[in-house]
Amino acid sequence: MRSALEDLGPLVPYSRKNLRIVKRIGDATSEARDLAVLIGRLQAYRALAGKAERAEIDDLVTRLKRRERRALERAKKALRKSAPPKHPPEAPK
Repeated sequence: MRSALEDLGPLVPYSRKNLRIVKRIGDATSEARDLAVLIGRLQAYRALAGKAERAEIDDLVTRLKRRERRALERAKKALRKSAPPKHPPEAPK
């Protein structure tokens, strides 16, 4: 999405604002995304591993999932902190 907004910026309304939002989300979630990819690859490798290796992979995946949850919590806090204020609804006329 970031690349599309950078490439098509002049053609997309509000592209600069949206690009800033997308970059902020990407920056905040990068650690959790990286961990999710690593967990997925380990789980795929587990299917090919021997019994002893599977136990080690399971332990590693458990620890990585804990790290991923903490990374997601940090991302949520960062995004809440940097979110633009919500505008109050307009008063009825």
